[in-house]
Amino acid sequence: MMTRKVAIFILSGDAACFGHALLKALEYYENGDEVKVIIEGPATNLIRELADPEKPFALTYSNVKKLGLIDCVCNTCSAQLGALKSAEEQGLLVCSRELEHPSRSRYIDSGYEVIDSSTHSCTMCRTWDTFEPYWIKQ
Repeated sequence: MMTRKVAIFILSGDAACFGHALLKALEYYENGDEVKVIIEGPATNLIRELADPEKPFALTYSNVKKLGLIDCVCNTCSAQLGALKSAEEQGLLVCSRELEHPSRSRYIDSGYEVIDSSTHSCTMCRTWDTFEPYWIKQ
């Protein structure tokens, strides 16, 4: 089995999209791949929210953190959106590179396949607000 290097940039502030990106990070990790998660944009707000174990995807977020898969949280975005203190309190690396945001080229130059979670086509994420699981209807 060939080990891949995958950098997942999470930008969406939508909890379902964020959670699905984290699940993908865990999937790559469990397959033996080297994974780095980079959190920026509106997604930085969710690091504060998901510190609450009662929130959806909080356990997934906790597992990703414990495994050390979060490579950095954007300094500029987290500061602008009020999540910088939470990132620091959680012991997450806060970084800024190119134009004060994490650099995709740094990961590409290091041999990583870059995945931008905001461009995936997850039907669940696009319909989350109107989604009602079948078991609730019963």
